[in-house]
Amino acid sequence: MKILQVIHYFPPDFHAGAENYTYNLGKELTRRNDVFIYCRDAPIPRGPLTYKDEVFAGMQVRRIRYPQPETFIRSFYNEDIHDSFKAYLLEVKPDIVHFQHLVHLSLSCIDEVVRQSIPFAMTFHDFFYICPQIQMMKPGLRMCPGPSGGINCIGCENSLLKTTQIEWRTGSEKVMADPIFRRLLRALLPRHPVVRLKNHFFSEYYPVGELSHRKTLSFMRLQYILSRINKADLITAPSSYLVEKYKEAGVKDDIIFASTNGIDLSPFEGFTRKERKDKVRFSFIGTVSPHKGVHVLIEAFNRLPGDAAELNIFGNLDHVPHYTHSLEKLARHPGIHFRGKFIPQQVANTYRETDVLVIPSLWHENCPLVLLDAFIAKTPAIVSRGGAMDEFVQEGKNGFLFQMGDSADLAKKMMKFIREPDLIERMGRQAPKVKSAEEDARDWEERYREILKKRSA
Repeated sequence: MKILQVIHYFPPDFHAGAENYTYNLGKELTRRNDVFIYCRDAPIPRGPLTYKDEVFAGMQVRRIRYPQPETFIRSFYNEDIHDSFKAYLLEVKPDIVHFQHLVHLSLSCIDEVVRQSIPFAMTFHDFFYICPQIQMMKPGLRMCPGPSGGINCIGCENSLLKTTQIEWRTGSEKVMADPIFRRLLRALLPRHPVVRLKNHFFSEYYPVGELSHRKTLSFMRLQYILSRINKADLITAPSSYLVEKYKEAGVKDDIIFASTNGIDLSPFEGFTRKERKDKVRFSFIGTVSPHKGVHVLIEAFNRLPGDAAELNIFGNLDHVPHYTHSLEKLARHPGIHFRGKFIPQQVANTYRETDVLVIPSLWHENCPLVLLDAFIAKTPAIVSRGGAMDEFVQEGKNGFLFQMGDSADLAKKMMKFIREPDLIERMGRQAPKVKSAEEDARDWEERYREILKKRSA
């Protein structure tokens, strides 16, 4: 089969969850199929759309270069990217298209696949299709229950991708990304009338003035996207939680189902954990951002006895520099270590120094790959209650759940491992089996064949 996968970014320069999943799936599919990748390269500040073709890990990759969207509408509908994708479809003539992620691309790519009568599948990795902000979070790190037909987007400061207001609390300290006096000063500064009018109604970087326009644009985006994704032959999501959220938003019941992502097991071949001495080693592994709740973890760890444990924070500390700075100020426990970023191919090394993984997320966490990695490494986990992680971590069996955002509750769960270190090995042995990338590729090949069979009937 000729299989075209569409993804916003792609290795070797981009290594988030969806990108790594697409890479691993594509690499396995190349064993028996011709695999093509359409993706973005790093954005450029200005200029026309250009592209380069290359072969990477056996896959034919087209990387387009283009500026980031300058308006809200172009964040999901982009004529230039549409035309580029249309030309690529005509050039490749794939048997099937698999949309992995369309953020920073164009939802109208689906229109072109439909127009050319090409079967297509989709995998949902997050909430992009029903939330412009992607994480379904309100300002102040508050979880949103869902769009409710676009009604919940009307009053949301994040719904139109204007200046994202991220707030978090670290004890008595409150940090804001953009103080009110700065926003007021920006609003008073003179601008060219045409630019001011455009920004007032359509820009994703400035306030969209009237409520009626906010309502119209939010509703329009949701309905436009739902009308496209509901034309898919098949949609998967890594958790039942994510599936239900999309069904609630309007995705048809008969085309979407849960299927856990496959993982490349090779980094864990011959895995052994470094011998633990007298301290329990807790780790955070992932993106160091406010919605990941690292501050909640540090607040909890500060409550532990000084010589009882150590905490390693593995992740890019330059991702949100002002947030990292606040974490360093917050960390009072002598056992907290900021270890910095790691190479994804060497992720097993982080688990060699980890007895217990902690995922303190403050958002609708779906099925983080670090949790699956922990299962492969037979490592118990402490995770936030709520979201999809409840499906994978069973209280008292392979880990613990704590009340989201509650550092005191998290500290209590961490103390269980300190008081009963035998729990580490016992719970690790009860980690669920993880689907391999090879098994996942076989599953997808069968799905592709079923789709093609139905289309030809």
